[in-house]
Amino acid sequence: MAKLLFITGASSGLGQALAWRFYQDGYSLALAARRTEDVEVWATLHGLAADRYRVYRADVSMIDSIVAAGKACLS
Repeated sequence: MAKLLFITGASSGLGQALAWRFYQDGYSLALAARRTEDVEVWATLHGLAADRYRVYRADVSMIDSIVAAGKACLS
């Protein structure tokens, strides 16, 4: 089974640093952020393979938003 990591705050800072570290270790990534466009630009600049990441719009201050992103990731 492939390793999948769900990361919130993936549009900058610690979220991006974690995403890059785990991507390099072979994980597939579910990247949640309010600024999904920033995540897509970052992923493109770092050469992430399209089949190893997905981006989900979510705001950690809104529980329903995170739950929806998690459900979308699982489906």
